[in-house]
Amino acid sequence: LIRPQDSLRTEGEFVGNTTTAEYYKAVDGQRASPIKPQDSLHTEGPFQGSTTTGTVHVAVESERVGLIRPQDSLRTEGEFVGNTTTAEYYKAVDGQRASPIKPQDSLHTEGPFQGSTTTGTVHVAVESERVGLIRPQDSLHPEGPFQGSTTTGTTHVAVDGERPSPIKPADTLRYQGGFQSDTTTGSTHVVLQSAVTPSSRQADNLRPEGSFDGATTTKTTHTLKAGQRAKLAKPADHLRPEGARELATTSKSVHTARSAVSAKGAK
Repeated sequence: LIRPQDSLRTEGEFVGNTTTAEYYKAVDGQRASPIKPQDSLHTEGPFQGSTTTGTVHVAVESERVGLIRPQDSLRTEGEFVGNTTTAEYYKAVDGQRASPIKPQDSLHTEGPFQGSTTTGTVHVAVESERVGLIRPQDSLHPEGPFQGSTTTGTTHVAVDGERPSPIKPADTLRYQGGFQSDTTTGSTHVVLQSAVTPSSRQADNLRPEGSFDGATTTKTTHTLKAGQRAKLAKPADHLRPEGARELATTSKSVHTARSAVSAKGAK
């Protein structure tokens, strides 16, 4: 095998300088300090927050109006008698009740409250008596005893009756006398008993007589014989080369010389 020489291999030292590398050289630099811009929206001088609404609607302190509770117009007069069976059985027993602790009123207003309004002046509370309950009379209540007799009740009077005994009808389809079952088919096709024919077995005419001799021409000719296994004969190797083997090739000689020359050039 003859390998052609490398026609693209460069000789001598490789110079890799480029225009970009000449202009853009690596330089160690320092990080610039951040510059914070000044606030251009900062107002100077005192802030005047007076508005038309604030000038017109001035806050004025006032006193809280006292609470006026109206009188109870539905209060009943007289003594109430509420004796019940439950009150008779379960009588109240005197016990000691804990005194209530009422918190102080933090919303108590001072001074009189002027709560007169147009509605309060017109609609003055007047004490009145509760009207008694008037239950209307029953105009549909019938007078006298109730007569519930009707035409249907008079005509259809309930009568105790006895259940009739069941009557079973007589069998009108029952035949009388003896049943004659003779028919034309039965008279014509009379069942006859026949004698069973004895089976006659034929004699075996294919059965050979005497002893069976199984000797054949093939069996007599091809008799089994005990034989010996032949020895394995290995053929001689006729492709084996004789003498010393020369391993020198054209490729190996050419590439050996090139490797030696390259090693000297590298040194």
